[in-house]
Amino acid sequence: MSDDILNLLESYWRSKCVASSLPTRRDIDPAEIRRLLAHIALIDVDPDSGAFSYRLVGTRVVQQLAYDPTGEDLQDCAGTEQGSPFWVFLSAIAANLAPRAAEVPYFGNNASFGTVRLNGFPLVIGGRIDKILLGFSFAGATMMKEAASR
Repeated sequence: MSDDILNLLESYWRSKCVASSLPTRRDIDPAEIRRLLAHIALIDVDPDSGAFSYRLVGTRVVQQLAYDPTGEDLQDCAGTEQGSPFWVFLSAIAANLAPRAAEVPYFGNNASFGTVRLNGFPLVIGGRIDKILLGFSFAGATMMKEAASR
């Protein structure tokens, strides 16, 4: 996914912010972002415990991670557990109810990637975090030294 697609996802999310209110999951229409679906994930957030789980994961993300984490609790996945850069990234979105972009260490099963760029956008219910709409960019990811030396 190119950064252009990440920018399109950001523009789409911002278009759903009406009168300075954050969008809900119901505001997100998959038909409107058909081109982006393969490159995004929807993360469930438990606002009370701060736990995260993968609700939906796009086919391109699954391909680049080399596994399908759909339905998995992030605490149970290597590289996304509590305290990991990915967890800290999601926690900041949930705590601040604000979009965020970051480059974090790659956490999938494809040793050719060293990092992944992410854009995350909060979705709320009743003013509380409910989900995070997450765009992934694997394009131009840095190769890990072990993979580069093979």
